[in-house]
Amino acid sequence: MPKITALMLTGLLLSACTSLTTTPDGDSLVFNEDKAVDRIRYSQLVSWHALDEGRLVIEVTSPKRQYRLALKPSCTFALRQAKGIRFSGSSRRDIAVGDDVVVGNNRCRITGMVPSQTNPPMAASVDQPLN
Repeated sequence: MPKITALMLTGLLLSACTSLTTTPDGDSLVFNEDKAVDRIRYSQLVSWHALDEGRLVIEVTSPKRQYRLALKPSCTFALRQAKGIRFSGSSRRDIAVGDDVVVGNNRCRITGMVPSQTNPPMAASVDQPLN
């Protein structure tokens, strides 16, 4: 019985640090909540999916990686109607917390970025952990 309790407790602790997100395409992604980053280096936006209120999943290349972005205001309606998005910030090669996602005439501030667990390990210079 103590072994079962220990396994259940371990599972609860692990789930507190991750979250499961299902994209509109039915793909399930697990995100590391405790590994939030403040900057993403990329060369091209491959795909994006509007999730629920104020959340957006993006996939970028060089290397191929997936992130969940938190947005304020949420831009949920605009994202669901949009055919494309772009990023507005201080760098053309980076997306950073504080930059904007531009959807038509709407601008939504990026307030958080969390990498997917399926992302390959990267050098610290590419993903900058929050302090």
